[in-house]
Amino acid sequence: MAEPWIRVHANIADKPVVWRLVKELGVTQNEAIGLLVRFWGQMSQHGHDGRAIALTDQQIDSWGGWRGKRGRFAAFVRTFHTDDDGRVNEWDDYAGKLEDR
Repeated sequence: MAEPWIRVHANIADKPVVWRLVKELGVTQNEAIGLLVRFWGQMSQHGHDGRAIALTDQQIDSWGGWRGKRGRFAAFVRTFHTDDDGRVNEWDDYAGKLEDR
């Protein structure tokens, strides 16, 4: 069976979500990218329809590989990286299309 995969922009380093994560959590640009890609990968395998709202802070922190103060990455995701329904921003445009397969 093929390994699952997610779509990541070639210019991810320039994306606003990366810079917001750098600013809000005080991490480097590369750390921000790693946190997001790890989180998106886990969401694609274990999340349901991009809904982060049902996840615990511990799950979100763990899925991103966050090693800082507990709950800070989860708070970032909930505040800046989900829509009003608690779904990861732009889920349908990226991972949602993969789920449809």
